[in-house]
Amino acid sequence: MYPYAWTFQIVSLVMLMLLVLRRVTMSRWFMFYVGGCYVLYAIVQNVAVTDKYGFSIVTVNVVMMLLVALLWMREAWRGSSMLTFGNLNRRTAWLIPVALFCLWWPMDMMRGAEPDFSPIHLFAGGSAMAFCPMTPVFLVLLLLSKENIDLTLLRVTALVGFIIGCYNMGNFATDAGFYLGLYHLPLVGISLYALLKSKRKNKI
Repeated sequence: MYPYAWTFQIVSLVMLMLLVLRRVTMSRWFMFYVGGCYVLYAIVQNVAVTDKYGFSIVTVNVVMMLLVALLWMREAWRGSSMLTFGNLNRRTAWLIPVALFCLWWPMDMMRGAEPDFSPIHLFAGGSAMAFCPMTPVFLVLLLLSKENIDLTLLRVTALVGFIIGCYNMGNFATDAGFYLGLYHLPLVGISLYALLKSKRKNKI
């Protein structure tokens, strides 16, 4: 994990806190922030320079993530989507613990990707710098605000999340990657759930 990852973790927590406290004024800024996150994911997680292959890029992932980034920034610029949490009710409250788990991402990557339930990972972990744990968080925000957001944004974010989540199910094929596969289930599950719920405009 990157040594500076904790700074991004703190920024993500601050942005989420500001969004909860000041939804109307922070909604557009938060969407710009999410768009920037997806640009970061596209570069940091899919572009590398190696001794063996030189400059390498996972083109399909970069294209998909930049498309998601573009849609979030477009909605932020238009100001037509608002993260108001208007769909937060007894039927949707279960989404919040899932989002918190993904933000926490209790795993020690330095010990071979093993579970580590220390609360420090919520504040000093690296989930904020990774597509797979943060996409369920962003999808939950969209689902809880479904009446006030552009459904194209929800659908495309969910579709890309589902595709990349399915890639990562391959981690189950090896013993070392079992927990990585397990931890990616929220990405697959929330993405599929969002795709199904994006078919209609009514409350979840």
